[in-house]
Amino acid sequence: MYPPSSSRPTRRLLPLPQPAQDRAASSRGRRRLAAALAALLVAPALAAATATATVGGHGPDSGPEVPTLSWSDCGDGLQCATASVPLDYDHPRGTHIQVALAKRLATDATHRVGSLFVNNGGPGNSVIEFMRTDVTSVLSPEVQARFDIIGMDPRGVGESTPVRCFASVDEQRAFFGARLSFPITPTEVDAFSGGSMEIGRRCAARNGDLLAHLSTANVARDMDLIREAVGDGKLTFAGYSYGGLLGVTYANMFPQRVRALMLDGLPDPVQYTSSTAYARREPVTTRIHSPAATERAMQLFLDRCEAVGPSGCAFASDDTHAKFDELLRRLDQAPPTIDGPDGPATVTRAFLLDNLRGALQFPPIWPDVAGLMELTWQATEQPSTEAGTTSAPAAFDAAYDNSAEAFLAIACSETVNPSNPGAWVNIARRAASHHPYFGADWAWQSQPCATWPVHDADRYDGTFTHHTANPVLFVNATLDAASDYRQAATTAARLPGARLLTLAGSAHPATFVPNACLIAATTAYLVDLQLPEAGAVCHSDVQPFE
Repeated sequence: MYPPSSSRPTRRLLPLPQPAQDRAASSRGRRRLAAALAALLVAPALAAATATATVGGHGPDSGPEVPTLSWSDCGDGLQCATASVPLDYDHPRGTHIQVALAKRLATDATHRVGSLFVNNGGPGNSVIEFMRTDVTSVLSPEVQARFDIIGMDPRGVGESTPVRCFASVDEQRAFFGARLSFPITPTEVDAFSGGSMEIGRRCAARNGDLLAHLSTANVARDMDLIREAVGDGKLTFAGYSYGGLLGVTYANMFPQRVRALMLDGLPDPVQYTSSTAYARREPVTTRIHSPAATERAMQLFLDRCEAVGPSGCAFASDDTHAKFDELLRRLDQAPPTIDGPDGPATVTRAFLLDNLRGALQFPPIWPDVAGLMELTWQATEQPSTEAGTTSAPAAFDAAYDNSAEAFLAIACSETVNPSNPGAWVNIARRAASHHPYFGADWAWQSQPCATWPVHDADRYDGTFTHHTANPVLFVNATLDAASDYRQAATTAARLPGARLLTLAGSAHPATFVPNACLIAATTAYLVDLQLPEAGAVCHSDVQPFE
């Protein structure tokens, strides 16, 4: 459950390198890297999503109809279809909404196992976008040979019936362009808190009944209907980050329909769904321990940067930790303006930390991140002059991207949080006392939930201890920059028969960074249902800054 950096709409695609066996598509990887670098210096522009609700039959006493899918070519080697699903599963023959699907056919149809559903996280990420750009970099050639890969934009997201809280791209851009990454001063707190209430009001005014039916549980129900529609008796699924939360929710709602679920880098589902008194004091973005995870990844970044020196890390010095602290102090005093691909950006402490929160998830770009940090450092030494420009192209077009709205609409509708927006001042202060770089940033991301206008009554808040028809495989890196490894171990131990595969290193999700050991283990599981040995550990093939 990971909010987009800078609280602004963005596709949030990780800039994945191609595996060694498939480097022919490296130009696409370079484009994604350029986009990631641009995100460090400028507020991302906006990307596309449109769809509308339709009305189906009536009759609350009968179950939902399995949708009929009509697939057609839609570019990038994909077939696309639209599934009509109930808005409210308590009234399955009432109003219906549309769920967008994309399918990449198995490359070895003779030995096809079935369908593999994927979800690349968020909430709010477009899975259709992931299918077009990155899925072939993440899944091994053998998995792609044996499965039709299916991506489903969750309800409210991307090309499915979308949450839209603004009348136009310009209106959306004006709102998020004025919104801080997170507030620090009392004046900033007042402005940020006002914006948190305003986004809830805008979303309530424009989305009608949709807003109350966006929970992960309803997405799981949609996925189960579509599993049946494609003819699979049991679900095979690969879920990354929030996608792992979707998978573990499915496993506990439909335990007898599990064939294989590979869940990589998910937040602790018990803490995410908690409705205890603690949850009413501590918001979801801090109680899932993400601040601790990001803080540890930052320490690794600085340690490795210092160890390799300036030849491998542009930001390195004799004491790189002290240099980073000094950089933050300088940004507090006089934040410089740096030219980026979409114009000048003022780099404040909050802006830098919030963008690092996302960039730390993918170690292969750390050298480039360090270069941008060094550029910012140099700008603070000569604030009256231009610091230079980046060569990255504009990252995104100006179409409507609803990812930031969808993140709030899903997370706030299904999680319990403090109900007083003013409580976040102390919450952020407390988080920062434990995690000085990223505690406050993570804390403030959930403030809109305090006054969110609706709650999904059909969210899943049951136990996460059901016996599944086949065991679930969890994957997590020890220094994952968003999902705390200790919570991953707890989650895996909680689900009977489940197994945890560990990456000794840093990545979020672990399998998004090419690793021969992880590829072999996850392929054996998805294709042949072979679990790795208990306690299995993979090690990073390449260390950061190498």
